[in-house]
Amino acid sequence: AALAAMIEANGSLRGDDTVALSRWRKHTAEIEAARRAHIIDAAAVVRFMAWLAQTVPAQSVTEFEAAEQLEALRREHPQYKGPSMPLMSASGPSGAQPHYVPRREGCRRLNDHPIYWMDSGGQYPGASTDNTLTQVLGRPEPKHVLAHTLALKGYVALATARFPAGIQGLRLDSIARQALWQEGMDYDHGTGHGVGAFLNIHEGPYIAPKAGVDSTTPIELGMLITNEPGYYAANDFGVRIESHMVVVAAPQAGFGGFDTISRLPIDPKLIDWSRLDVRERGWLADYHRTVLA
Repeated sequence: AALAAMIEANGSLRGDDTVALSRWRKHTAEIEAARRAHIIDAAAVVRFMAWLAQTVPAQSVTEFEAAEQLEALRREHPQYKGPSMPLMSASGPSGAQPHYVPRREGCRRLNDHPIYWMDSGGQYPGASTDNTLTQVLGRPEPKHVLAHTLALKGYVALATARFPAGIQGLRLDSIARQALWQEGMDYDHGTGHGVGAFLNIHEGPYIAPKAGVDSTTPIELGMLITNEPGYYAANDFGVRIESHMVVVAAPQAGFGGFDTISRLPIDPKLIDWSRLDVRERGWLADYHRTVLA
């Protein structure tokens, strides 16, 4: 209080947080740590996806029990240091809440709804992960496939975007929404956020539709940012795709782009392939080759 009073009395100058900006720009060792962490983390999540596909048809599994299973699989790796965030595990109407976290009592069974999404991450030496996958656990309806396909088109559009060096995240946000907007659909959260290196899972800069300090920060080389478009039908279902991207130099001088470093597969049963153009199909095929490598 005394310090605040002194500042008030003597005046202050406001400016960018240079410490935060330097933290948001990852150096080479941090980027390499992130790449390694995503490979380790993806292995646990893919095993979890296989467990879901085998277990849900045979026995009851709740949202909370699914979250516990994924945490148990992550703990099997010696480099896993703990969760990077509360694990979101959402089935059916729960999935219409973008930040839903289940409780042990009163949560839904995955067996009762065909669409399930999970948003989670881990802490590993030098890196933090935060990814979302949407998985079919039954027979999807056309509305599920449409929503997921449109989110996927936005996801690919941002992942492959080229932009002038120093662009603000605010100006990139609409790239991921265009396919949804064409169908009168949208999502009520930002498209991306910075990720800490074995620190907070949410930091700047932000790719978001509203102006703010972190969404007007220039996007610079070495920044690590999420790409997470989705769609949420109130009281019905939700879908989301999320991965991490590193800001890299584009072949064109003075321009930047993204390199996706997450390694989670995208469920083909939730894709309307007729809505993907040649470029989108090609990018998805290349991405899945890196997942399998």
